Amino acid sequence: MSKRVLNKAKKMLKVTASPKGLMADNYKHATSKSGEFRVSQSKVKGWRKCHYYYYLRFVKGLTKKVKSRSLQVGTIVHSMLDADAEGDDPMELLKKTARENIQFLRQNFDEYGDIIDDVRQIMTEYFRYYNEKDFRLKRINGRSGEHPFEIELEPGVIWTGKIDKIGWTPNKLQWIGETKTFKRRPSDGSRWRSVQAATYIRLVRMMGWVSGELEGMVWDYINNKPPTKPGLLKNGKDISKKAITTLPITITETLQELGLNPKLYKDYIKRSEDKLDEWFYRIETPVDESVVSLLWDDFTSSIHQMMDGHGKYKDKCVDTHCDWCDMNAICQAELEGSDVDYVIEHDYVVGDPDQFEPVIAD
Repeated sequence: MSKRVLNKAKKMLKVTASPKGLMADNYKHATSKSGEFRVSQSKVKGWRKCHYYYYLRFVKGLTKKVKSRSLQVGTIVHSMLDADAEGDDPMELLKKTARENIQFLRQNFDEYGDIIDDVRQIMTEYFRYYNEKDFRLKRINGRSGEHPFEIELEPGVIWTGKIDKIGWTPNKLQWIGETKTFKRRPSDGSRWRSVQAATYIRLVRMMGWVSGELEGMVWDYINNKPPTKPGLLKNGKDISKKAITTLPITITETLQELGLNPKLYKDYIKRSEDKLDEWFYRIETPVDESVVSLLWDDFTSSIHQMMDGHGKYKDKCVDTHCDWCDMNAICQAELEGSDVDYVIEHDYVVGDPDQFEPVIAD
């Protein structure tokens, strides 16, 4: 395994201490260490979602100590895909991640469950399901995996992020590839109105990363639900064959653990194989230049609003989305008159406001 991949595994899931009195008026964070205004997809999305969320995340620099299971799975999956694209062993990266974070994972088992084994099973099936010829990766600046970028949009405004992949489908058409993990199947609307897709299409052209025709985006979806183990019947001698959300590898390994012969359950295993398209699927979204232009204009307009309002606007957009917002506990404490500083000290850490993407591995 390369030194780069080992370093990624070592940084998984790490947290630091949070200072007291974070909400005090005299606590300030510079916009960036270099004095530049740095932006990303998540920063723009945060501004549009709620100004108070933006203030807490990108002015104060707050992030949750224990991130959601979905977020952790997504980050590990992206790291494994990147390792695979670079010729490293993604399963070795996963093992290293587990060893380096064993104490953290034990302490947060209620939140994550057996997240490492869940990801192992999901990604084992993913790598079986797809052939590398299904999406032939383009090598850019010596890399086939994720392509980090940093580009000056205008004087003092730096846009940063990562393109998951660029490559060709078997029909030799060129696409940008974006991997998404999900619990609920994304809608068609989430793709055609994607600001990320529109801006990344513009970005790869600005960077000179594509030559010739660019068809659009290939969305690579991976179900992040924990695969369910089949239950043992009351007689203790057989498993239940009722329909469950699971994977072939999960059924096979459960049978082996129970001392049962998988060859006697071929039909049951075949049923789960036939449903793998519920776990893994790819959708091509052709580029629409008019949509790209409109969403790009909205993107840059939001950046200018952010620059004008950075650190000034703290109004809350209270709505149903608060239920899955990382800053919900802080808002709830404020609205209920509870001890906000205690909530922050207990549940949050202070990081770099310019570490835009919510990751557990650098």
